[in-house]
Amino acid sequence: MSMLRWVTYLGPGLLTVQIPDDFELHARPAVLIARVVQHHGTPVELDIDGRACLPGSIIDLLIHFHSAGHARQLVFRGPDSTLRDLCALFEHDLGERGLSAMPPELDFLRRLGDGGEHEA
Repeated sequence: MSMLRWVTYLGPGLLTVQIPDDFELHARPAVLIARVVQHHGTPVELDIDGRACLPGSIIDLLIHFHSAGHARQLVFRGPDSTLRDLCALFEHDLGERGLSAMPPELDFLRRLGDGGEHEA
């Protein structure tokens, strides 16, 4: 499964992602999304099916993933450099194939580890 098909728009200050029906947002994606945002240290906003969320907070992401139920659309707003890295994260399956499958621009995620990395 490739998430490249998930990214529906990447433009100045905006990243829109459609989540396929066969994927559930859970703890691993929440941790990695938060780490990307924290790494950049810049303000990013996330809208999950119409609900505002702080994507730099793992707890906030998990609460919103759970309360949004089967959320299908994520809209990120923020600096382009952060959005490019978030886009790369989605394009590489949100870490579901292990951190070793991440591209070089996301090396900082590998250095941090994920507390239970699995290899494909």
